[in-house]
Amino acid sequence: MLLLGVVLHIAACFVEGPAGADWPYRDPNTTPWAGFIVLAIHIFRMPAFFVIAGFFAALIEDRKGLIALERNRFFRIAIPLGVGWVLIFPIVNIIFLIGIERALGSGAHTQTANVAIAVEPSSSPWANPQPIHLWFLYYLLMLYAIAVVIIPLCRFAPASLRTFVAQGIHALMQGRLRLLRMPILVALTWLAMLPMQMPSIDTPSTFMPLWHVLVCYGFFFAVGWTMFLERGMIESLKAWAGTRMICGVIVLVVSLALAASWLRSFHSGSDTASPTMQTLLFWSQASIALTVWLLIFGGVGLAERMLQRPNSIVRYFSDSSYWIYLVHLPICVLVVIALRDWNASGMSKVSAAVGISIAISILSYEAVRGTMPQQMR
Repeated sequence: MLLLGVVLHIAACFVEGPAGADWPYRDPNTTPWAGFIVLAIHIFRMPAFFVIAGFFAALIEDRKGLIALERNRFFRIAIPLGVGWVLIFPIVNIIFLIGIERALGSGAHTQTANVAIAVEPSSSPWANPQPIHLWFLYYLLMLYAIAVVIIPLCRFAPASLRTFVAQGIHALMQGRLRLLRMPILVALTWLAMLPMQMPSIDTPSTFMPLWHVLVCYGFFFAVGWTMFLERGMIESLKAWAGTRMICGVIVLVVSLALAASWLRSFHSGSDTASPTMQTLLFWSQASIALTVWLLIFGGVGLAERMLQRPNSIVRYFSDSSYWIYLVHLPICVLVVIALRDWNASGMSKVSAAVGISIAISILSYEAVRGTMPQQMR
């Protein structure tokens, strides 16, 4: 999920249309496929990531306790967020400015007045602060803080109530009500997604918490936590895993068609409050909710079937993916800018930029991993 962020952010440079507040730089060789790549990855990547985050947070709490969870997340999440943002945000600003200047120098149309992330070099490097690609760490910290408060409170609940809730969750996740698991998860996800401004889940662009986004990702986090408590259900996901993945891909195509239709109408100036746009958003969110859970459960089932043996390549990229994601954004944009004058198709440039950016990010990982404190590895 983290490595897909590299693909997403490079593809964002090749989306058709002028640059703006959503993404300040566009390559001249745009491609319609870039928009579909960005949207497809965005639909399921972060929901899957928050499910995984919830699962492993529950694992740490179960094996080492709440204090160990707080300490682990401080070193693994809070410090990388704080240090990473202070160092990376000014670099991202400067690189986007370089790209904007190159685009303007070549006569390209760039909406510089609406580019929120770009600031003049003479102002503070941290002016107009926003969480950039590190926003998900910020939201994870809020969810960990909520978990740290809720877990002790739950232990004060009457034993009969805790038993009743645990039995209900068990019945739904792997017991007699398991056939209702998918419909209930899809319905609750769809309800959590209805307050969003556009198809899928809104991406925060400020440090002011978006509570509807926190609730939505908090739901995925809670399901991941529950999946650890109900680990028996993971074994059951092996059955029909391939079918779930195929169905997930099919519904993903439907979701892309609905979301793309909404976005085209939006960019054409349609009123988002109109019945047509509201209906389109309604069904788009419903199909995305179904897509997410089909792909998550299908992906977990396939991973359990295919990745049980130790694999050095998988392990290496698993270990390095966090670092790659932290440092990749300025590298990706700079690589795309460097390839600006290459007269190749948009998809060829996307592929080349992904390969070059990951290679550079891996080299940086190799340069620093020996110096990382053990708690942050």
